[in-house]
Amino acid sequence: MPNHATISTTTQQESEHFLNRYCSAIDGLRAIAVIAVIICHFDERLMPSGYLGVDIFFVISGFVITASMLKRISGTPLSRIRGFYERRFKRLLPALSLVIAITAFLICIFVRQPLDYLKTGFFALFGLSNVSLYLQAVDYWGLGAALNPYTQTWSLGVEEQFYFVYPILLISLTRRGVSKSSLRWLGIILSILAVISFFGFLAFYEKSPERAYFLSPFRFWQIALGCILYLVMRVKLALCRSLLARLPVNLILLILIGLLFVPRGVGVWTPINITLLTALTISILISKNDGKPDGENLVLQNSAALYLGKISYSLYLWHWPVIVVARWTIGITIETAPILVIVMIFVSSASYHLVESPLRHIKWTRSPRSLATVVPLIAFAGLLVLLKTSI
Repeated sequence: MPNHATISTTTQQESEHFLNRYCSAIDGLRAIAVIAVIICHFDERLMPSGYLGVDIFFVISGFVITASMLKRISGTPLSRIRGFYERRFKRLLPALSLVIAITAFLICIFVRQPLDYLKTGFFALFGLSNVSLYLQAVDYWGLGAALNPYTQTWSLGVEEQFYFVYPILLISLTRRGVSKSSLRWLGIILSILAVISFFGFLAFYEKSPERAYFLSPFRFWQIALGCILYLVMRVKLALCRSLLARLPVNLILLILIGLLFVPRGVGVWTPINITLLTALTISILISKNDGKPDGENLVLQNSAALYLGKISYSLYLWHWPVIVVARWTIGITIETAPILVIVMIFVSSASYHLVESPLRHIKWTRSPRSLATVVPLIAFAGLLVLLKTSI
């Protein structure tokens, strides 16, 4: 007769295996998020709360990063932390540095006084553009943000600042292995921090919206919710599946998309509800995931949605400079909008296939190609800032 410890270990391994299956519908959810952001940025009237697609990204990020880190439990705590930051560096910096460098070149061509814009791009390289925008007192919905081709990088700053703290906490608590006890403690600590962050978000949402919007302490709760969701499903997978697997994901997804059309000024409940519904959607998708595409879910798992989800990071980075450069030059009209969409998808696809994906999966220490690609781009972007500062 197997003992309790054996059953517990087996159950935990089964949960880990189930949760670590690739879930293609998550890419479809990423596609909805980035499409919403792009539509809102083209014309806020088309989808007034589309900018909250970023909130969807935050929850997905917390879930996926937690799954990724708990898959890699071998090695010393220091080697695990180093490995995490190496993966993040390879995942984010190549595409980001390319966007910053090319955009900096365009700024110097089209803008007479580009210093503030270039500073934002420079800080974005270090995950600090959200702080820079806040200190510049930029209104996200104002003209200053609308003409700054690096405004979209604020969300990367929020995520990177979260991941300055979270990996150390997770690895410290799992340094002796991943157990239900360590996961519970991680969930408890994250929950306490998330509650504090959430009430800070509520406190500043009306009286200081830029603070609530740009600064990571007031966005911590959204990323943490994704982390907590993974931990709960890891510990209580059977219960979660029994409660969630039969819920109508398409109906919940329809409500989530509908909230993106809610007028921006109606209050704090729209971002809260979108965040919660994103967590619920992810949990249902994971509960139903058998590792195969769901042919019935045409919204999330059609080929176009899956592809846009895969390139969503590059698409998010590139869509905004394309829109801003258009505002500087040809304008955004019914006639130019289709051309701009084609340009966005083309440059994003090229960025994904030629830069983001290949540099993410090679050993940088063994490949001069990686250093030859990334370092000059960073140096070029920094040099432009220094040159413009000295003028």
